[in-house]
Amino acid sequence: MRSWLLLAVAALAGCARGALAPPSTSVAEADPIHDTIGEFRRSERIACAEGTDLVYVVSRDGSLHSFDPSELRFRRIGRLECPGAGRSLPQSMAVDRSGQAWVGYDNGVLGLASITNADCVASRVNVRSVNIGTRFGMGFAPTAEGAIGGETLFLSTEPAFGRLPDGRVARGTSLLVRIDDGVHPRLAGTFPAELRGLTGELSSRSDGKLFAFLTGDPFSLAEIDPSTANVRWQKPLDGMRFSRSGGGSWAFAAVGSAFYFFWADRGGASVVTRLSDDGTLEHVIKDAGMEIVGAGASTCATSKPSTTASALPPAPPVEEPPPAPPPAAAAPAATPFSKLPRLPPPTRRRR
Repeated sequence: MRSWLLLAVAALAGCARGALAPPSTSVAEADPIHDTIGEFRRSERIACAEGTDLVYVVSRDGSLHSFDPSELRFRRIGRLECPGAGRSLPQSMAVDRSGQAWVGYDNGVLGLASITNADCVASRVNVRSVNIGTRFGMGFAPTAEGAIGGETLFLSTEPAFGRLPDGRVARGTSLLVRIDDGVHPRLAGTFPAELRGLTGELSSRSDGKLFAFLTGDPFSLAEIDPSTANVRWQKPLDGMRFSRSGGGSWAFAAVGSAFYFFWADRGGASVVTRLSDDGTLEHVIKDAGMEIVGAGASTCATSKPSTTASALPPAPPVEEPPPAPPPAAAAPAATPFSKLPRLPPPTRRRR
């Protein structure tokens, strides 16, 4: 859900944040669409609004699109004009159960856009008040404290970078921040040492599991403890990496038990890669026709159901089968996505 230039290194992270100019347009506080903040109570999950079974993406030019995983098809909804964004670019997105896309811009503005027509108003979140930078990944997850339709908005910050006296670059650690009430950010935890220097995007499922899509060589997928930011497991996504040193854009969304990754070298068209629950990794769209910098799916999003037993004709009667042989020894337990195969880089068509 974010686009970032990997080579940009600041002497001090605080200096980099201080160098950012304030948005050209003042942010007028407005009630969110559907009045989602004012009426939500903690841990009470609201019903799924129309359209929240789809994935939504934002392109570098600021356009909002829907993505139907069952048909592998994009549909443009409209151009985002969020208050306070000015000339800033969108860099992350998350979608709640009421049908709002929370769009983060690289100047720290967080807007609330309708997934129906892309109309956008300002949120009441002020990320600058907690000094976490202005660029972050986002994802919703159901929590006991969540008052945004029974869910919490999680942010993953960019790691701090610094230069040592001998010229080496020291990579810092990212933070996990949570917003339970739709207004006030607070620290949830610090990502562990094994994620030092990596930047991640976030997504969740309705069971409350929080996942991070991490940069690196190769990219990786990890499950994150939403209470502590500890890593429960991490799996490399072989064959998925930026081919240029300047970095690129990456985003993802959990849909049912599958994951959809949207990634591209900076300035190029995004590839869409699907990770199925059996560990199969497949490039389902090799050229999305746009550079996707943010993506989000609410916890209402599920895979299109397959044919159920009730829709099948009744099976003919069969004779009683012979006694079954003794069961074989149980196979060792599989780790998440343990069948993940190596994946060659996609072949792009020339423009």
